[in-house]
Formats: sequence, structure tokens, C-alpha cells
Amino acid sequence: MKEKVNMKAVILAGGRGSRLSEFTHSIPKPLVPINGKPIIMHIIEHLINYGIKDYIICTGYLENQIKDYFINFKNHNSDFEINLSTNKINYLNKPNLNISVSCIFTGNKNQTGSRIKKIEKFLDGRFLMTYGDGISDVNINELIKSHSKSKKLVTMTAVPTPGRWGNINIKKNKVINFSEKPTQTTDYINGGFFIIEPKVLKFIKDRNNIRWEKEVMEIIKKKKQLNAYVHKKFWKAIDTINDKEQVEKLLKDKK
Repeated sequence: MKEKVNMKAVILAGGRGSRLSEFTHSIPKPLVPINGKPIIMHIIEHLINYGIKDYIICTGYLENQIKDYFINFKNHNSDFEINLSTNKINYLNKPNLNISVSCIFTGNKNQTGSRIKKIEKFLDGRFLMTYGDGISDVNINELIKSHSKSKKLVTMTAVPTPGRWGNINIKKNKVINFSEKPTQTTDYINGGFFIIEPKVLKFIKDRNNIRWEKEVMEIIKKKKQLNAYVHKKFWKAIDTINDKEQVEKLLKDKK
């Protein structure tokens, strides 16, 4: 049974997603459809399963489209009939999502750490953070348990490396080292889905070019405050057309 999680979820959704330019030249990457549903909704629906009700979306590139999607969520996700003379809309089926979504503009070109810093005033405690282009079946309850047990400031989800990503060296669930884009691969990579204590925000300088994955995590690692939760089931970052097609097939085949 999934326990209810009482914390906010932060989704980084401001980057350009240039490697998926076939779509992202005109829409932000989190809105790229996977079997007709935006990537970001696959993420949110997974987190809803654990009772997370408050979402902060850090927008940037083509931010108005993300705002429009949530402002007009019923229109985007319902069948309806409309009287064109009165503009009265009768929704034939309504999405029933009891959640709150905040879309906060965090800059067009800012790095990930800077985006988190810019929403600091909206955070009131421990929070979950993930990226707007990676979907997974990671067990959020187990992730939180690992974090609480570790008594560290940050827990990151580590997933088996597919080879072309940066990697993480782990020993007894402690992060020993990590690199963003190594020439040699080890066992695990950063799979997103972090649990973060608010004290971490003081390590982020108020500039536009601070990367969470590099400068901030390096500080946390040096302070020995970085815990790893290993997830070996489904995880996929949607970076290319090939990634998109693979995930669509897996979901279609219910794998």
C-alpha cells in the first residue's frame, strides 16, 4: 500500500531540450506527447499515486505554453460541446485531479541550480525534485524512507547507467563520487527524483549559471551529505526521438 506523501514536488521544466528539436523548436520539452499525453503529466500522475498534491513547475523556454496547458487543463483533457453563439461549454468528461500547480518563471537560459534557488520562497520544508523529461516507476515511499534513514541533506535516485550519461560511484548507499559526462562508465547515473532538505538552498549562490548537477551537488558530496537510493526498475529520460518511440512502445505494450 502506498503511503501518502506530505511534501511539495518541484519539476524543472525550463530547458530548451535541443536534442529533441523535432518537437522542441515549437513546444517545450515537458509538453512533448508520449502516447498523446505530455511527459510532465506522466510524471505528475506517477507522483499523484503517492498522494503528492502540491507541484511547483520551474518554467523557462516557451513558458507560456506550459502555463496555458494548466490554465486550460480541462479543455486540453476533456471532451466537450460548445455553443458557438454563447461560448457556453458543456464538459462531457472532466479530469478529476485534486492537485495544486504553481508555474514559476525561472528564466529562459538559467541553469538547474539557479532555477531551484529562484523558487526558494515557495518552499516550506523537505521537498521532492525531478526533471520534466524523465519518467520512472520509482517507489517514492521507499525513496523517502532511504532519505530519512540516511539523515543526509539530499537523496538522489541512482539508476543503472545506459553508458552515454554521467555516472555515480556508490559504496554502501553513500555517494563517493560522480561525474557529469565521463569517458568511462560505472554502475549508476543520476536518475533525478531527489529528496531535498531546505538547508541545501543556502549552498546555491544567487546567480544564473549554477548547475544543480555540478556545483551544488559537488558541495553536498564534499560535506558527505549526499545519499543514494538505487532504483533498478523502469526509468527513461526522453532526450531523442528514439527515446520517445521506445517509451511509447513500452507503455503501449504495458511493460
